[in-house]
Amino acid sequence: MNEDIRINTCNPALDSALSGGIPVGSSVLLLSDSGAGGDLLMQTILCHLTETPSAESGVSGRLQYISSKKSADILLADLKRTFHLTAEECDALSLCLYDAGIPEMGSLPALLEKTAANPAGSLIFLDSLTTYLPSAGADSDFYSFFRMMNRILRVFSGQKVTCVFLLAAGALPKEQEIQLSDLFDHIWRISWTTEPQKPRRLLSIEKGVEDAAASPHEMVQMNAVISSEGGLAVSHLRKIV
Repeated sequence: MNEDIRINTCNPALDSALSGGIPVGSSVLLLSDSGAGGDLLMQTILCHLTETPSAESGVSGRLQYISSKKSADILLADLKRTFHLTAEECDALSLCLYDAGIPEMGSLPALLEKTAANPAGSLIFLDSLTTYLPSAGADSDFYSFFRMMNRILRVFSGQKVTCVFLLAAGALPKEQEIQLSDLFDHIWRISWTTEPQKPRRLLSIEKGVEDAAASPHEMVQMNAVISSEGGLAVSHLRKIV
């Protein structure tokens, strides 16, 4: 990782928790409960960064959003509607979108190896690591997947390519989820509170809080809400020991 250069997430609370942003060359695993908005958080950061000069954003290379859920045209139409984008903003954003096509067994390594060839300082989003997971219950397949991810993340780090990968919480058995999470520099989790009358989204940073004075067991937690301007905003940072 390059701790001196950071990528601005364009959200003051989140950047504060990360001591200024995501370190260039680091990896983020975004774990999201169903419907909590993990993909929307990535898209919010993406749209803000396309409007931010590279000198301010920290993205000196390529900004790329890889989708295995939607075609680039459908995704762009959704983003235009959600974020109220102008024609010029759509044109800029369209250059960042990459349609991965229908996920197939063994297709992820080639996709990520191609992505790792992007210039240093690039930021890569993958909207569904879940779709590439091996069959449930096949330990040998999981460890092959685990070794592949370990190798790819090392390549990303060496190339100073920053990545944010979305994984559905609970898609893996807990032990495997923990093992996979350990490969990443940062763990962000978007979850629902257990309040039955008024459930709320929370964004928790479970790994990668870079406050030198923080307890090793400290976790940062923030409210996550859908803003009227479009996108997902986080606020009211608090630390939990």
